Amino acid sequence: KSVQSFHFSPSTSLTKYGIDFDLGIEFHYLSDDTPFEIFPQIRATKELVKDVLLVFGGLRHSEQRHTLKSLSDENPYIHSYGTNQTILGGNVVTQDLKTTDTDELYVAMRNVLGKGEVFEGSVAYGTVQNLAHFVGVANGTYNRFLVDYIDVKQLHVNASYDRKINNIISVKANADYYNWDKEVYYKPNFTCDISTPVNLRDKIKVIPSLSYIGKRKTNSSFDSEPVFLPMIVEELPSQFHMNLGVYYNYTQNISAYLQLNNLSNSKQDMWIGYREVGFNGLFGLNYSF
Repeated sequence: KSVQSFHFSPSTSLTKYGIDFDLGIEFHYLSDDTPFEIFPQIRATKELVKDVLLVFGGLRHSEQRHTLKSLSDENPYIHSYGTNQTILGGNVVTQDLKTTDTDELYVAMRNVLGKGEVFEGSVAYGTVQNLAHFVGVANGTYNRFLVDYIDVKQLHVNASYDRKINNIISVKANADYYNWDKEVYYKPNFTCDISTPVNLRDKIKVIPSLSYIGKRKTNSSFDSEPVFLPMIVEELPSQFHMNLGVYYNYTQNISAYLQLNNLSNSKQDMWIGYREVGFNGLFGLNYSF
């Protein structure tokens, strides 16, 4: 597509009552059918305890422009003419490329719990226009997916924890919870991951990690002319993965790595009809000159 995008975002900053305010307004024009948008950008920041507890919040606006690249990064089995597969049966199916707009009210905090130990959390609630999710399409020969867009109200809760235990071991954890007022397909309500990087003599880094993806609703259509109707609704089970990465820096110019993925050998469906790869490994060498 040929789409022209114009942004204009004047802003100002001021301090009042010991609170730092960042005030702005967003003007956005797209040459496609997207309506002209005006939205305030407001952020108020207060340091409750110096160098320990920071609280901030306000109104924010964010955008994500979808392309064939961004869609295929999320779902490699999209069904687009002339991209990653041959269209059979004379069907010409293309993805609809739109912009996802998120307007939300949020509050967040950053708390230094101790030396090298930080907790961050945020809660945001607002509206999302053109939230992208996927609908399965089976044309009798193979399964592919089309992107669909819906307008939803969204609650997003995020929490992260980072602790440097000593010069060798640290811990990093992150969790996200989403709640929508409509059914959203192929997107989990809850995800979390934790890793414990281990540094050995500044040459070798070992990173074991665990990740969890919650259950996901799916929607499939079995019409030769795909339509976005809840004809078949299924639920993909939650998934738990264990990974291990080993990285070795021989010199500033030469390094090597070994990645062992899915140590639990899970083989659940990531997308309907497409199972995840079981236990797998990757080895590589890097040389810079």
